[in-house]
Amino acid sequence: MKQLSLRIISRKAKISLVVILVMISIGLLSTCGWHVYIRWQAQQAYKSWIEYIIPAGDDMDRVVNPQMENCTISEGMGYALLFTTIYGDNSQFNRLWSYVEHHLDANGLMNWKIGENGEVIGRGSATDADEDIAYALILGEVRWPGHGYELVANKMLHAILAHESDRDGFLLPGDSWNTSEFLNPSYVSPTYYKRFAEVSGDLTWQHIAQVNESWLLKTLFDRTGLAPDWAERSGHFQTDVFGYDAIRVPIRWLAFYRQSYDPQARRMLEQELRTLNTLKQQGLKAGYTLDGHPTVNYLNTDYLASFAAISFCKPYSRLSLGLLWQLCHSQSKTYYGNAMKVWVMSLASNNLH
Repeated sequence: MKQLSLRIISRKAKISLVVILVMISIGLLSTCGWHVYIRWQAQQAYKSWIEYIIPAGDDMDRVVNPQMENCTISEGMGYALLFTTIYGDNSQFNRLWSYVEHHLDANGLMNWKIGENGEVIGRGSATDADEDIAYALILGEVRWPGHGYELVANKMLHAILAHESDRDGFLLPGDSWNTSEFLNPSYVSPTYYKRFAEVSGDLTWQHIAQVNESWLLKTLFDRTGLAPDWAERSGHFQTDVFGYDAIRVPIRWLAFYRQSYDPQARRMLEQELRTLNTLKQQGLKAGYTLDGHPTVNYLNTDYLASFAAISFCKPYSRLSLGLLWQLCHSQSKTYYGNAMKVWVMSLASNNLH
């Protein structure tokens, strides 16, 4: 009965999408009306996601990860701080930041894994989380001036340069990985680095941007443009998989393109879009090798969000509208999948500008 109900819902969603596409094409539904609808859907996705935020003591909240024994991952705290800034919840932002501040390591960066009782399970930091946290603090200062967010952001930016990058400018996986052989393409956040340089006054961030953006482009598979989860400094992949880390690469680069209209970002997204159109002919799946062979036989919210982000380099195309519509009606069983949905929906509605 449950499967039948899901099929009926899916069929209704497809019929509704066809109606909307026709209405847009003949002018009965304006792009403005579509945008209003997407903004509303983004807000609903955010309201659903914040159910993962729970109290963690006096004046502190944390993001719970049910798939990891209800622990808290620094990555999730980064997403939460970004989202609460985007959607204007200053009180929630402060409670989340208080938790992060309470779990900083000796270098001033967040320990990457905290148990449900507040104990540090995973010592050392994760660079992607610290970048997201620092950027959220900078956005917080813009949205709510006078709270000192920029001051603490600057401290974290100094710590990232000192402990999460090497002398060549490569971003390391964290502050306890000084001899790491492999790096993570999804940790490269081109949108952030110009802002980091402006706020900190440290031009080292320009070098960080140049080194890591150039390296990331080397990691992309030549025929598909897909990134691996991890790669060597030479750019050669560690594993031949476009995995759950790598799905964030198009999302971060879409944000960069939306901000800067960078021609390299557009070329990268357009190559991935050509790959996406090819993959869609056989039905999109939640996992591929770098050359485009599916590794599973189903699609989930996590990958759907990434595919939707790729399609946004040509907004209002039939593919883009269709994937965004699917994403609106998709719900993950994981905090991570639903975070990807909120992130991409926020980009689609321009809430992240």
